[in-house]
Amino acid sequence: MTTVPPTYSPSTSSTSMFPTPGPAMPMPAPAAYNAPTPPETYYLGATLLTGVVPSSLPDYLPDDDVMAVYDACHGIGTKNKQLIKVLIAKTAMQAQVLQVAYKEKRQKELVPLLKSESSGVYKTALAMLASGSLGGDAYALKKALKSENNGSKVPILMELVVSTSKDELALFRNYLWATKQMDLDNVVSGAVAGEKKAVQEIFAESLKHDLPGGTLDLERDYATLKHCVTNSQDRALMFPILLSRPPQHLNQLAQRWCRETFNQSLSESISIHFKNGLEAGDLLLYAIGSAESRGTYGFGVWRDAQRIEDAISKKNELLLTVRLIRAHWDTERFRTVIAACNALKPGKASLEERVGSATSGNLKTLLKEMIVRAL
Repeated sequence: MTTVPPTYSPSTSSTSMFPTPGPAMPMPAPAAYNAPTPPETYYLGATLLTGVVPSSLPDYLPDDDVMAVYDACHGIGTKNKQLIKVLIAKTAMQAQVLQVAYKEKRQKELVPLLKSESSGVYKTALAMLASGSLGGDAYALKKALKSENNGSKVPILMELVVSTSKDELALFRNYLWATKQMDLDNVVSGAVAGEKKAVQEIFAESLKHDLPGGTLDLERDYATLKHCVTNSQDRALMFPILLSRPPQHLNQLAQRWCRETFNQSLSESISIHFKNGLEAGDLLLYAIGSAESRGTYGFGVWRDAQRIEDAISKKNELLLTVRLIRAHWDTERFRTVIAACNALKPGKASLEERVGSATSGNLKTLLKEMIVRAL
């Protein structure tokens, strides 16, 4: 459609700042319109689109993927290998676009379709992959809240909330309210209401909207941690430090602790001193792990590898799936996590093989292929 420019009426005032135009010149033909890429943000180390998500991007045309998903879900039996191939290859941003494109071209929502074609933890895996990093976390939250997943409830809530940056927590909070009318703070508080007091306090501290104001005092925080490690009755004093300080500040504390305790990490110290007395120790160790590095591995990598290995050893398919899928969105970091997992088990089978031994069926295929693709 040709856009007609508005009629120009020159001012008759002698004080006009624009000169009277000369004869009209022919208008050039309008250039082809390319819709701008929506603004972006980051979640779990992956780029996400904000605002109205388009049905394609300059570097991602989802037509073939839409056709592949449609073909896999129609006919006799579900073509699971085809679904897996499409979904594990998508970035978080491409997953957003694929959802929009599928609805536009097939008049069906993608995630409900995939759920109808699957069951068990495999259904969770497909839904998380198709939802992108932010939508995937929302799906993981709903799974954690279901009564049959009580054993995985607190561990999943921990990974969604504890040691999450305030920016990412705000994104997650806003997404849940905008798409599912869920209040993150109320949902989490209600979910842990039956847990021990320390667990409730840790989640309450983690959910605070803002970082503490004023100048942070490294010396004071270090002295407080040192006191708490040897005085379990004052353990709550460490919660604001470990859960609400900026990552850079916590990194400095962890590094200083390691230097002044002859290379004993802060997490090791807490494990030793509170092994039998801190019910919420796992939550604190998770928070500390985000600020600690091991060898050449970056901050939080060793922690994430340990969590994956823990899920493998317990053969907890839900926890293993949530942890691997959340890690895979940041491809470069995921490669490092895989390397750390293999370093944890030197001389043993590869992570791919260990995951295969802890899972079965289509879920086994999906998780193994996801690991192989990252390498």
